[in-house]
Amino acid sequence: MTDNGIHDVGLGTEADQYEGYNTPSLRGVYRKVRLLHRGQARSLEEVLSEYHRPAQVAGEGTLSEQQQADLVAYLQTL
Repeated sequence: MTDNGIHDVGLGTEADQYEGYNTPSLRGVYRKVRLLHRGQARSLEEVLSEYHRPAQVAGEGTLSEQQQADLVAYLQTL
């Protein structure tokens, strides 16, 4: 569920020690107790509704409750 590549996600600065971002796998993401870099999210729902809302991350519209539930259900299959 990852390509093991390094990707420029547009957030780098000259002070960064690394070039790009190594995309982590989503396998088993539903089993994690804490999510995101510092463990600030405690559920996939919290990630999708607070920290990584599509409107915030990609400039897309917000997910409906059903879309979010469908996405979480999909992530639970990985």
